[in-house]
Amino acid sequence: ATFPAPYIFAPETLRECVRVLYPGGRLVVVGLWVAPRHDLVARSLPVFYSKPRAAAMAALEDRLQSAGLAPRWLLRTAGWVDLPVLVATRAETNGQ
Repeated sequence: ATFPAPYIFAPETLRECVRVLYPGGRLVVVGLWVAPRHDLVARSLPVFYSKPRAAAMAALEDRLQSAGLAPRWLLRTAGWVDLPVLVATRAETNGQ
């Protein structure tokens, strides 16, 4: 999907992701926000070009964990911005 995709973290969507992923499979989401690497650039861009607050990140991680996914964040640099990469791994289950 392309963003904005407000449904990507809806409980129904996450349940479906877990359903179709093999144990150990990964859901990867890139670019939930864009963080400029320089203050001057950051001040001239809209608010969605900044990292969410810690409470919002914790709520997102809780939602992923509740769905059966283990979230991990990576940060990649692309030119003058840092891009988050969310890697959410489906838990290994016994008997599968």
